[in-house]
Amino acid sequence: LRTVLEFRRVLFRSARLDLEQLPNRAAIEEALLPPQSALANLPEVTLSEDELNEIAHGRFVRCTSAAPDENEMAAIDPNGKLVAILARRNGDEFRPARNFVGK
Repeated sequence: LRTVLEFRRVLFRSARLDLEQLPNRAAIEEALLPPQSALANLPEVTLSEDELNEIAHGRFVRCTSAAPDENEMAAIDPNGKLVAILARRNGDEFRPARNFVGK
């Protein structure tokens, strides 16, 4: 029970909110934090449509803007939605370690 309560505190903007208090889907979506907030420590890279297609198929993309010490990046689509967590493969190549988009 304690884990569930802690999860709710992290998930909701106000610790006073509870799932039973939210009357509909819109209210739930309003109360939820965006997934990017859990990845605030990762640098973000916005992917093009071609790169999104590559990620959707599990293929790597090149991130030339990544610093040499950055081994993971949050991949964002042009609308600002988290689509993957990328892990360095080799040099400036990153592969999807966690993929949230599919075709």
